[in-house]
Amino acid sequence: MSSAETMTSKLQDEASGGGQQLDGASKAAKKAHLCPQCGKNFRELGGLKNHLLIHSGEKPFPCAQCGKRFRKKGQLVCHQRTHSGERPFTCRDCQKSFREAGHLKRHQSIHSSLELFVCQVCRKSFRLASFLKQHQRVHQREVLYIKSRKERKQLLYT
Repeated sequence: MSSAETMTSKLQDEASGGGQQLDGASKAAKKAHLCPQCGKNFRELGGLKNHLLIHSGEKPFPCAQCGKRFRKKGQLVCHQRTHSGERPFTCRDCQKSFREAGHLKRHQSIHSSLELFVCQVCRKSFRLASFLKQHQRVHQREVLYIKSRKERKQLLYT
């Protein structure tokens, strides 16, 4: 039995209350599953089980083609698409396809006229937070340039 399985078994015994019936208030208190190593809380025992794999370093799901290992089966399934070329998530607007649902979701914002992220300096708007963050560097460089210019003037005229 692995260390993660041993820890999970102990946690299941604790969560079950040792076979005792729990009243409503006690059940609510038992909803939180605490990681004994780092203190992180989980609502579901399954979330804690997956989390414990991080501490143990265990990666029980190997890729049959290249041998790379994963903590979660979903990560393996996604990885296997790199070998198969499968792209099951397709944009309804332009038919471009993606390996992961999150990549499709990010892509779909280009078809939207909504621009949800607004620069507080110049009011320019962007569809993605990452585009706004990249744009904000322009203003950071401007501030650095202005500061250095002021400093040069102070040095020259004092």
